Amino acid sequence: MIQPADEIRQAVELTGRIEWSLCRSLLNKKRSSEEKMDRDVTETEFINMLEKGQRVFNKICVEQGAFKGVDLSGLTFEECLFSVDFSDSKLENTKFINSNLKTCIFTDCILNKAVFVGNYLDGTNFSGAKVEGITFKTIPFMLTCSRSHILPR
Repeated sequence: MIQPADEIRQAVELTGRIEWSLCRSLLNKKRSSEEKMDRDVTETEFINMLEKGQRVFNKICVEQGAFKGVDLSGLTFEECLFSVDFSDSKLENTKFINSNLKTCIFTDCILNKAVFVGNYLDGTNFSGAKVEGITFKTIPFMLTCSRSHILPR
């Protein structure tokens, strides 16, 4: 049986790079069927969910969009996948749990008392963010999708 890491190695050997969509599909393949993302959400759909008062998000995937200067304080994201720009946003007391935040941009965000537990953070940018009282707890194994970080053969 081919493991996700083997598939990543093969893709990199063939193309010299790996696409984000492949990384996402391999991460989903690694999970059991009931653990896959419930659905892809567009930037507009996500904003509509916020406007309707939704405060907890579970297993959603938002791969494109910019949420610059948005107040996302007090929200909870569990087992979500984001690849978006949160620059200048307010995320105080926001929780990201067991999510994939690869390449997200949190530049100049207010992240005071935010909680990041068990997330994939490769390529995530936190420059200039306010982080008073922030909690970071990492996971022991991170699947990194870049040529220089492929697991050894």
